[in-house]
Amino acid sequence: MSIDSPVADLLPAAPRLRLPNGMTVIPQSRVEAEHFYDDLFEKRIYARHGVRLRPGACVFDVGGNIGMFTLWAHRHAPGARIFTFEPAPPLFERIQANLRLNGARARVFNHGIADAERTAAFTFYPNSSGMSSFYADAEEEREVLRAMMRHQRAEGMEGLDALLEYTDELLDERFRAVEMECRLRPLSAVIREEGVARIDLLKIDVQKAEMDVLRGIDDEHWPLIGQVVMEVHDLDGRLDAVRRLLEARGFGVAVEQDEAVEGSILYNLFAVRPSAEQASAEGAPVDTAPASVAFLFPGVGDQYPGMGRGLYEAEPVFRAEVDRCAEILRPRLGFDLREALFADDGERDARPASGGIDLRRMVQRAPASGAEERLSRTEVAQPTAFVVGYALARLWASRGVRPAALLGHSLGEYTAACVAGVFRLEDALELVALRAQAIQALPGGAMLAVPLPADALGPFLGDGAALAAVNAPALSVLAGPEEAIARAERRLADAGHATRRLAASHAFHSPEMRPVAERVAALAAGMALSEPRIPMISNVTGTWLTAAQATDPGYWARHLVGTVRFADGAATLLREPGRVLVEAGPGASLATFVRMQAAADGSPAPAWGASLPHAAEDTPEPVFLRASLERLRTAGVALDAPPSPESPIAEPPAGAEAGAGAGDRGGRAAEEGGPVARMLAGVWHELLGAEPSLDDDFFLVGGHSLAAARLIGRVREAFGVEMRLRTLFQTRTVAGMARWIEDAVQARGPSPAAPSPTPGIPG
Repeated sequence: MSIDSPVADLLPAAPRLRLPNGMTVIPQSRVEAEHFYDDLFEKRIYARHGVRLRPGACVFDVGGNIGMFTLWAHRHAPGARIFTFEPAPPLFERIQANLRLNGARARVFNHGIADAERTAAFTFYPNSSGMSSFYADAEEEREVLRAMMRHQRAEGMEGLDALLEYTDELLDERFRAVEMECRLRPLSAVIREEGVARIDLLKIDVQKAEMDVLRGIDDEHWPLIGQVVMEVHDLDGRLDAVRRLLEARGFGVAVEQDEAVEGSILYNLFAVRPSAEQASAEGAPVDTAPASVAFLFPGVGDQYPGMGRGLYEAEPVFRAEVDRCAEILRPRLGFDLREALFADDGERDARPASGGIDLRRMVQRAPASGAEERLSRTEVAQPTAFVVGYALARLWASRGVRPAALLGHSLGEYTAACVAGVFRLEDALELVALRAQAIQALPGGAMLAVPLPADALGPFLGDGAALAAVNAPALSVLAGPEEAIARAERRLADAGHATRRLAASHAFHSPEMRPVAERVAALAAGMALSEPRIPMISNVTGTWLTAAQATDPGYWARHLVGTVRFADGAATLLREPGRVLVEAGPGASLATFVRMQAAADGSPAPAWGASLPHAAEDTPEPVFLRASLERLRTAGVALDAPPSPESPIAEPPAGAEAGAGAGDRGGRAAEEGGPVARMLAGVWHELLGAEPSLDDDFFLVGGHSLAAARLIGRVREAFGVEMRLRTLFQTRTVAGMARWIEDAVQARGPSPAAPSPTPGIPG
């Protein structure tokens, strides 16, 4: 329904309302919206009597009004899956607008919830929308407001005595009614159609229709509901009837009346199942299903000398796994991998004075030191990526972080397969070493990152240029011989498309890899391959790896020459809500790709934790790991007892099958900043899938050169100023960029330039 429909006549031309927490809404009534905000965000009237929300919760908001409760749930439960129901078209449009304004997502339905499929007359009060009802009684509604005014008078509210003289006139205006016919549906019908497996919190505020809502829940669906919060109108013993119904369904029930409506028929009711009540008494979140952890294993491209040294020195589990792998690899590689990985020629400490950021590392230019040059060679880089990823997975498992799913990128699929039990560790290392050495011996090639979806690349493929990877909905990679990639690069430039060469030595994931693929298949044929014990996703198909694929040596040959369908894999991963991502490598490139996929799919951005700092960041690794562990805990990851040292990395949760399928910062920049910061936060979200705070660093939340180029273009279009790449490096944060734009708009002063990285090189 568009805003220029006849319903627009019922939408007062109210300006946007800036709320105290930085959020912005378009109210139906400013006074009413401020009252909703106070109840939800200040008094927290629904977060009482043991009611809790955790990241990734499933929330049903029955009686959505302008969406204030939905926004509260979005803010307090990152990654929540929210279903919002509002029968009145004017309020339905307000909800949609307010979700867009605040970067929140919910499934919004323009119908009410009742005991049966039907339509009914609905009385809409434009100036008192919260009291609109299928069971309107203007005198009862007036009495509620009179009770509120009496309370405010008793509290000494200034000027109320004079206002009371005009009570009847005020109430006449507040309850000017518009009659409309609205659709109603039973809650169980929605549960079935949407495939809802659980409802962590059912909120009901439906103005005397609360029993209708409860009667629309079939017996089979009551066990899915963990908590209920609702407003009850105590007419004809209704409060006791609701209490008895919920207690009979296994809930513990508490009732209170807000002092602001004391003496009226309005009560707030809280119903919590005993297991959830016990958890909240211990200070824990509601006992919903645990967050589902997915380990992400990168290939090559983000490695740097000294990576992992801090954990090697501080974490015995990590050190033991690196040592074990290095000793197995030593006779196969002809050198000690630890010497290459932990080499230190001073480059990492040679940081510029301003900010401690190494711009050369951030822009991912050609290696500038002997240590970096050696680590960039395929025969070193690929075993390094495998060993570090595997050791990190073992380290996370020792802390009780148990993956329910695995997804690797290129070489990272070998790490995932070893963690899942497809390969024995010794066999996986032998395959990785052979693969790396055989590729190193091939003629060189080139790779090109292109900010286009795969289906738009047809005209630029062929003549030796192959589609090597689809990393995100609009981020693909081409590979081939140098001359083929140069031709594709020129054709893309002629068509107006920005591209970027990757720092890759060979044409990974292209037909150029066929000689190596044959050797990999031959070696794998002599190994004992097993079906995955932990569900993992295939780069070849973009869906769950089957036992037949995992145990087929030919699959691993096809994997080497075929397209890395990481975006499809991310979409598969996201089909289960509440995923929490753990990236087993440096930085958060893969988590960024997954979050970009979530943004394209319209699903909540998953919470994530990184294992190691990006090369450009100087946080000590043990400190970085502790912060990530706390981040996972906040996202709802159950840190249970770690598995025994003899067990594989981690067993999947009970019932996990290969075929079975918590956001994080809440977009504080969009809520706290000025108009320029809000615009920038929206662009960051669009390009990176991030919901940034004012102080988040563009590159440390996954920014790369193509995203930077697109950001600069958006700034040019919106503000008429030219932000150069060097300026982006210097400002880095939402707040810093916003300040620069504001100054530049006034002074129209340009800045010099420098490029930035594209993460996720296939390998």
